[in-house]
Amino acid sequence: MELIVYAYRDGLAPEDIIRTYPSVSLPLAYGIIAYYLSHQEEVDAYVARTEAYRRRCRTRRATAVPEVIRRLKALQANGGTKAVRAR
Repeated sequence: MELIVYAYRDGLAPEDIIRTYPSVSLPLAYGIIAYYLSHQEEVDAYVARTEAYRRRCRTRRATAVPEVIRRLKALQANGGTKAVRAR
């Protein structure tokens, strides 16, 4: 739904939206836009919450170093001669 809303906000017509997103049918695009226009406040709030959640997830992924990467870096720092155990 968010992609259709974004496209509609950017000025795309339903016919342009279905060309951009081939898996979306014309009736679905019109239906989502109609729902959006009838419930704009709720949909905007939902989209804002979804965007905030995605930003938090991206930040967590960007800052989290998986255990295997930590171990490989430790092994590299040791000259690759010692096995590094998980702690």
